[in-house]
Amino acid sequence: MSRVLDEFLDGADSWAEPFVDILSIDPSLSIEDALRLQFAFSKRRSARGDKLVGYKATSGAFASADNYQGRKAPRIVVGALHQSCILPEGTPFPLRTGKTFIEAEIAVMLKEDLCGPGVTPLDVIRAIGGIFPAVEVSPWAPAAVNKQRSPQHLIAALKTDGHVILGSPMRTLHGFDPRLEGAILEINGEVRGSGTAVQVMGNPMNAVAYMANQVAEFGGRLAAGMILMTGSIGTPAAAERGDSDARALFTTLGSVVVRFLRQ
Repeated sequence: MSRVLDEFLDGADSWAEPFVDILSIDPSLSIEDALRLQFAFSKRRSARGDKLVGYKATSGAFASADNYQGRKAPRIVVGALHQSCILPEGTPFPLRTGKTFIEAEIAVMLKEDLCGPGVTPLDVIRAIGGIFPAVEVSPWAPAAVNKQRSPQHLIAALKTDGHVILGSPMRTLHGFDPRLEGAILEINGEVRGSGTAVQVMGNPMNAVAYMANQVAEFGGRLAAGMILMTGSIGTPAAAERGDSDARALFTTLGSVVVRFLRQ
């Protein structure tokens, strides 16, 4: 069954009609199984030349909107971040059918390895080399918008469609309290949301510690040089076809702009 599921994920297309959820292949699949499948896919992807460059934390409360009709997902979902997922600022991004969610986040770069289990927020602070303003662009196919996608499918397939845009310049944590950093999200110049990073597990450093410990459960580690997306500051904003751009404006870190490809 594992090989069947691996092959399914290798060829999965969330925009294909009719949509096929991974639970239709294996109804007994657990959240832990889904994470195991995702990390296995990440290894195959790296072996094909798409380097693993970090990880991202996605809010489970958002990812499992309305708990997918009673099927609960974890509070935080960890996803592999590959080189092809990093876009230079200004790269036109195509908007597909469904909705594309924009998330303002604090990204960190490690200067030291973080090897779980037992990683604490203090360990994280010691290991960080720098921080960036960042945006994650997360397209949701119509099946996801219509709640046809199970949490297991979301977790196992958290791999191909999302992209990350890092702002500049990188700054250090010296004199910076990440809990107090705010962000405003605009689409077409209109404010669509705002928040403060204390909403990210109380402190984005807690999210990094969580990632380090969860990745360790599956035999991995957060290595020096990796980029880590700590999670959405406030509720993500939805962009749709016809929108021109999105902008995340941070209290002290600067701003990041995403341009949308006119179609």
